[in-house]
Parts: sequence; C-alpha cells; structure tokens
Amino acid sequence: MNAELKDKASLFKTARILYARDPRWRVCLETAVGGLLMLLLFPPRPLTPLFFPSKVGSQHKSLTESAVSHVQTTSTNHSTANPPAVASEPVPLLPPRAIPKTPQTTTITKAFPSVESSQKLAPLRPSVATISPLQSPVSSQKEPSSPAKISQRVLARAPQSISPAASPENLFAELLHAQKLLREGDRRHAALVVEEVARKAPPDPNLHLFLARLYNQLREPVRAMAHASVTLRLEPNNPQALFQEAQAQLLLQDFARAEECLKKVLTITPQHAEAHLLLAQVYNRTNRYPEAVLAARTATSLDPQLAGGYLQEGIALYRQGYFQDALSPIQKAVLLQPQAFEANLALGWIYHCLGQYDKAVQQAKKALEIRPQNPWPHYVLGMAYAASGRLEEARREYQELSGRRPALASRVLHQILRNAASSPPKGEDSDEPDVD
Repeated sequence: MNAELKDKASLFKTARILYARDPRWRVCLETAVGGLLMLLLFPPRPLTPLFFPSKVGSQHKSLTESAVSHVQTTSTNHSTANPPAVASEPVPLLPPRAIPKTPQTTTITKAFPSVESSQKLAPLRPSVATISPLQSPVSSQKEPSSPAKISQRVLARAPQSISPAASPENLFAELLHAQKLLREGDRRHAALVVEEVARKAPPDPNLHLFLARLYNQLREPVRAMAHASVTLRLEPNNPQALFQEAQAQLLLQDFARAEECLKKVLTITPQHAEAHLLLAQVYNRTNRYPEAVLAARTATSLDPQLAGGYLQEGIALYRQGYFQDALSPIQKAVLLQPQAFEANLALGWIYHCLGQYDKAVQQAKKALEIRPQNPWPHYVLGMAYAASGRLEEARREYQELSGRRPALASRVLHQILRNAASSPPKGEDSDEPDVD
C-alpha cells in the first residue's frame, strides 16, 4: 500500500514538473483534466434505438398478443363442445419492431391508386371438405377477386400511417413486393410479407383487415380472427372487420357467433349485400330455409350480379322440396359465373332430381373440368348414368369412387341395383350429395 502511494506521489510530482517546464505537456494535461471533469459533471445516458422505442413496441405487441390470446381461448372453448372442422395452428408472435410517430405528416401513396372506402368484400368460400351443395350449402359468394383488385382495395390504404421518416424505402418496397405476389396468385407468401410490414409499422387497421381477409381466403380462420380483432380494437364499429370475423366463425362452424357478427354489420350498414348473402348461408346451415330464401333475395335485390345469392336461394328452395323452383336461381348463378364449381355441381344435381339426366351429366362434367380432383362430380355422374340406364358408364364412376370415397361409391351401386330392378328413382332426398 505504501509503495502504491509513493508511486502515485512520484507520478504527480513528475506531472507537475512537466506542466511547469514544457507547454506541450501543459496542453495535454489540461485537456485530460477537462475531459474528466466533463464526465463527472455530465455522465453519459444509455443509448436507445432511434426507430424502435420500447413504448411503441410494447403497445403494438399488447394489441396483437391480446387478440391472439382471446381468439385461442374462444376457439379452445368452442372445440370442447363442438370440435371445429378446420384445424388451425395458433398465430406465432414475433417481437414487434415498431416505428415511432414522427411530426411529419406526409404519407406514402404514390405507388397505390386511390380507393373508395366502401369497396365490397367478397364473402368466404366454405370448405368443400365440410359443406354439401344441397344438403349443406356450398360456397355462396362471388368468385374471389383477382390479386390486382385485392391489392388496389386494401394495400392502397395500407401506407397511410407510414411516414417518410420511418424507413419508408423498406416498408414501401415490402408492400410493393406483396402487391406483386398477389398479382402472381401467391397469397400465402404475400400474407407473410404483409405480416412483417404490420410488425414494423405502427398499428394500422387497414393492414390487419387485409390480413384477416387474406387468411379467410387461405382457410386459416384462427389467424383471420386474430387480425380482425386487432382492427376492432382500433376501430370498434368497423363493419368490414366484423364481416371478416363472421366469415372466420362460419369456417369454424360457430353459426351463432357468425350470425351475431353479421347482424351487427347490418345494423351499421343495412345495404351490405354480402352480409345478407352470408346470413342466408348461416340460415341454410342451421336448417332455417324460409329465412335463408328471404336473406338471399335481399342480397340479390341489393346486388343483382351477386351469383352466390341466387345459389343460396336455390339451395334453400331445394331443401324445402321445391325442385322446379330451385332450378331458375341456380341457373342464374351459373350464368353469372360459368366457372363456379359449386353452382355447376348444384345445377347438375337439380337436373338429376328433375329427371333430366343428360343435362345432369353435362353439368357434372363441367364441374369435373373445373376441379378434376374433386370426387363429387363423379358421384353425380354415376347417379345420373345409373338412373338413365347407362349402367356401363355408371360402373366406371363406381370404380372411380370406390378407392377414393367408398360411401359415395355405395350410393352409386345402390342406384345401379335399383335401376337393374326396373325401379329407377328420380332423385330422392336420401341419395342427394353430401359434399365434403
């Protein structure tokens, strides 16, 4: 200890001598002492990221985490009573990288055209795996919009809360990339890109609404509900977000919740044609056929080009036994959308029920061209062939179905046997398609 004190004393003495004799040492010592004093008087603060403050990030994270936890809790409660037909994995949460709000008010909108806020959203396409075109209604909506139209409707409004100071090149480039992916039909990759933009940008209802709609089209209702919930947290009375939640609930077969959401939409916007259409589908799924007819006709009165409305009306009339009355609206649905698989399949079955077997075969073949891997056109073909006495062709359809859908094959075989006994039926309810 004494040696250390002696060393310090000698160093101090040497420094004092150099300070007195050499002006260059004097400048160095004065600079060093001044720097030490500045550090003592003004200690440095810890560095924080410029664009990612924890306050904004935590706000964005709390919105997303609470939405996902609410959706997962709801879906868990629902699965204990009535297990949903669609199994979806939970939405993965990544640490958000939020961008602080800046005083600049200039927004980025050059790359996207202006879009009216009242653009229509297409209703959902129900799963072929759980819905019949006649016994349980098939998809009732318009054909999905083209990727370019989707990007114009939603992505055009997405950059409105992204300021130029908040790393505009990266976010803007990512949105443009998502737009390009949508044009190419790669919806899943586009959803991942927009997910990343939503994590980087401040909470934006348009981005989450877009993701809710895209995940409904990708048949991932849990993810769709999570993003719809975020939009509803930011805008509680957003009818489009409620509509997307209703679509997701219908995919999960929670018809009561879907009906509740749709009635909220119609309270806010009574002229929402697609909401009336989806409500007609809910009524058909819950065997309330007169209400389904009324809701479907309301939808087509608001939008005469809404093919799904005519299809749902025809399905409801068919389920009440009005085969001839069901023919006209289903024909209108096919006329408006010739490439709609469900409408062509339903029309083929109606023709079979009316005994018009040649037309039934024609429509079933058209449905098979649209979806070659779907077994139900083979079923309609087999039933029509058997009922019209074309037993060899019916046998081929039976063989086609026997390896893929034995239950359908057994129905075709039953029809063949009944025809062989000279008692060809004309479309009893027990033989109608139960399309998965």
